[in-house]
Amino acid sequence: MAVGLCLCSWSAGQAVHQGGQVFEQRIPGTTIEFKMVKVDGGTLQIPADDGGVQRVEVGDLWFSQTEVTWDLYDVWVYELDQSADEDVDGVSRPSKPYIPPDRGFGHSGHPAISMSRHASVEFCRWLSEKTDRRYRLPTREEWTHAALGGA
Repeated sequence: MAVGLCLCSWSAGQAVHQGGQVFEQRIPGTTIEFKMVKVDGGTLQIPADDGGVQRVEVGDLWFSQTEVTWDLYDVWVYELDQSADEDVDGVSRPSKPYIPPDRGFGHSGHPAISMSRHASVEFCRWLSEKTDRRYRLPTREEWTHAALGGA
C-alpha cells in the first residue's frame, strides 16, 4: 500500500490570525498552495510496554488537509522555485529514475509516495525555509490523535 507524505505544523500562532480552522499556505515563487487544518489537542490512550494503558497529551496542531501532492513535492525535488543563473553555461542534474516515482498511481494532483524518511524531513526543512512557518512530520501519537479526529 502506498502512503503519501503528510505534514504538521506547531506554529499555530502564525496561522490563527488567518481565521477559522483552515488556512491556505502558498509557496513563494510558485503557483502551488495547500490547506492546513487545525486539530485540537487532547489526551490519547495508547498501549504501554507493560500491557497497561499510557495517557499521552497531544497539543493543538495544524495538519495538511491532504497528503502532499507531487505538484508540491516536485518543486522541491527539481528546484522549480529557483531562477536560472544567466552566467552558467550548463547545469548538471541527477539522472531521471528508471522507475517512475509515482509507481504508476498517477502524478499531477496525486499524493507524493515512495520517498524516504530523510527526503521527507529535508522537504519539511525546505518548506519551513520557504514559508517562514515550521513544518515537520507528525509523531506517531500526533498522527493517531489526528486520525481519530481529535477524539
